[in-house]
Amino acid sequence: MMNQGYHFYFDNYYTSVQLVQDLFKMEIPACGTAAENRCSFPQSMKNAKQWAKGRERGSMRWEREGVCLALLWLDNRPVTMLSTIDSPISFVLVGRKEKVNNKW
Repeated sequence: MMNQGYHFYFDNYYTSVQLVQDLFKMEIPACGTAAENRCSFPQSMKNAKQWAKGRERGSMRWEREGVCLALLWLDNRPVTMLSTIDSPISFVLVGRKEKVNNKW
Protein backbone atom coordinates (compact mmCIF):
# COMPACT_ATOMS: atom_id res chain seq x y z
CA MET A 1 0.00 0.00 0.00
CA MET A 2 2.90 2.33 0.53
CA ASN A 3 4.02 4.54 -2.37
CA GLN A 4 1.04 3.52 -4.51
CA GLY A 5 -0.88 6.80 -4.34
CA TYR A 6 -3.50 5.69 -1.82
CA HIS A 7 -5.11 8.05 0.67
CA PHE A 8 -6.54 6.74 3.96
CA TYR A 9 -9.95 7.92 5.14
CA PHE A 10 -11.43 6.77 8.44
CA ASP A 11 -14.10 7.64 11.00
CA ASN A 12 -13.74 9.16 14.45
CA TYR A 13 -13.27 5.77 16.11
CA TYR A 14 -9.76 5.53 14.62
CA THR A 15 -8.76 9.16 14.02
CA SER A 16 -6.07 10.66 16.25
CA VAL A 17 -3.36 13.26 15.82
CA GLN A 18 -0.70 10.60 16.37
CA LEU A 19 -2.16 8.31 13.69
CA VAL A 20 -2.33 10.95 10.96
CA GLN A 21 1.20 12.12 11.83
CA ASP A 22 2.56 8.56 11.74
CA LEU A 23 0.90 7.87 8.40
CA PHE A 24 2.34 11.12 7.02
CA LYS A 25 5.84 9.97 8.04
CA MET A 26 5.18 6.82 6.00
CA GLU A 27 4.15 9.05 3.06
CA ILE A 28 0.48 8.03 3.33
CA PRO A 29 -1.93 11.00 3.28
CA ALA A 30 -4.80 10.53 5.73
CA CYS A 31 -8.05 12.20 6.74
CA GLY A 32 -10.85 11.42 9.15
CA THR A 33 -13.57 12.83 11.33
CA ALA A 34 -12.34 13.26 14.88
CA ALA A 35 -13.65 13.37 18.42
CA GLU A 36 -12.46 16.51 20.17
CA ASN A 37 -11.81 14.60 23.40
CA ARG A 38 -8.99 12.57 21.78
CA CYS A 39 -5.50 12.80 23.23
CA SER A 40 -3.44 15.59 21.59
CA PHE A 41 -6.48 17.15 19.88
CA PRO A 42 -5.71 20.91 19.68
CA GLN A 43 -7.02 22.64 22.80
CA SER A 44 -8.15 25.70 20.83
CA MET A 45 -10.46 23.52 18.69
CA LYS A 46 -12.36 22.00 21.60
CA ASN A 47 -15.84 23.11 22.78
CA ALA A 48 -17.25 22.95 19.24
CA LYS A 49 -20.89 23.11 20.38
CA GLN A 50 -20.32 26.35 22.24
CA TRP A 51 -18.38 27.82 19.27
CA ALA A 52 -21.23 26.88 16.91
CA LYS A 53 -23.96 28.76 18.82
CA GLY A 54 -25.30 31.62 16.72
CA ARG A 55 -23.18 30.75 13.65
CA GLU A 56 -24.46 29.92 10.18
CA ARG A 57 -24.20 26.53 8.51
CA GLY A 58 -20.91 26.48 6.61
CA SER A 59 -18.94 28.43 9.25
CA MET A 60 -15.44 27.04 9.69
CA ARG A 61 -12.31 27.37 11.78
CA TRP A 62 -9.01 25.54 11.59
CA GLU A 63 -5.59 25.12 13.14
CA ARG A 64 -2.47 23.47 11.82
CA GLU A 65 0.00 21.73 14.11
CA GLY A 66 2.94 20.63 11.99
CA VAL A 67 1.61 18.43 9.20
CA CYS A 68 -1.76 17.84 10.89
CA LEU A 69 -4.67 20.11 9.99
CA ALA A 70 -7.50 20.24 12.55
CA LEU A 71 -10.69 21.56 10.98
CA LEU A 72 -14.09 22.37 12.48
CA TRP A 73 -17.09 23.31 10.39
CA LEU A 74 -20.75 23.69 11.11
CA ASP A 75 -23.26 21.58 9.23
CA ASN A 76 -26.45 20.53 11.05
CA ARG A 77 -24.06 20.14 13.99
CA PRO A 78 -20.33 20.82 14.45
CA VAL A 79 -18.03 18.39 12.61
CA THR A 80 -14.33 18.05 13.43
CA MET A 81 -11.69 16.35 11.34
CA LEU A 82 -7.94 15.81 11.16
CA SER A 83 -6.08 15.67 7.86
CA THR A 84 -2.70 15.64 6.18
CA ILE A 85 -4.35 15.82 2.76
CA ASP A 86 -6.28 19.05 2.72
CA SER A 87 -5.57 22.74 2.98
CA PRO A 88 -7.94 25.04 4.85
CA ILE A 89 -7.81 27.63 2.08
CA SER A 90 -8.87 25.34 -0.77
CA PHE A 91 -12.53 24.45 -0.93
CA VAL A 92 -15.20 23.15 -3.28
CA LEU A 93 -18.74 24.46 -3.21
CA VAL A 94 -21.28 21.64 -3.28
CA GLY A 95 -25.05 21.54 -3.45
CA ARG A 96 -27.16 20.05 -0.73
CA LYS A 97 -29.97 17.57 -1.39
CA GLU A 98 -33.09 18.71 0.38
CA LYS A 99 -35.60 16.26 1.76
CA VAL A 100 -39.01 16.53 0.06
CA ASN A 101 -42.07 14.72 1.43
CA ASN A 102 -39.93 12.34 3.51
CA LYS A 103 -37.99 11.28 0.38
CA TRP A 104 -34.58 12.26 -0.90
